[in-house]
Amino acid sequence: MGPWNGIIWMLVQLKDRGLDLQSFCPIRIGDGRVTSFWHDVWKGNAPLAVSFHRIFALDTHGSLSVHDRMLLGWDSDSLKRTPKGGIEQTRWDAFISLMQDVQLQSIPDRLGWTIDVSDSFSVSSARVFLDSGMLLTCGCETRWNNWVPIKINIFIWRL
Repeated sequence: MGPWNGIIWMLVQLKDRGLDLQSFCPIRIGDGRVTSFWHDVWKGNAPLAVSFHRIFALDTHGSLSVHDRMLLGWDSDSLKRTPKGGIEQTRWDAFISLMQDVQLQSIPDRLGWTIDVSDSFSVSSARVFLDSGMLLTCGCETRWNNWVPIKINIFIWRL
């Protein structure tokens, strides 16, 4: 697994509590050095080990990063055996076709943020997203009450 484990774990914990932010944080491949080729979701909607489980079972290098796996290439020496005919060959052809358009860049891998047009996380975009989806609106503004002690105002605001 890649270094995204801590962040992904936190997003999964939020999802278990009813807040799905993980789907808004896709991995953006740069140089491919920190993203696991088979185990991270960087191409498609599931890890490649799940989408192409037959090919994953044939690969002798199941724990490499995207960068290292792409450098290694896709010849028969990197597999336990060559794909057999039928569904295995069909999946192999689809896999090779999918890998044809992978272009590594000189920038590091990062997590995207599809909620904001900049594709970069910001607290304000997360706040707007959460407020619009989770808070009820009554049409009236929340105002501070100057007659109430500040601690009570802050408590009510947080509540």
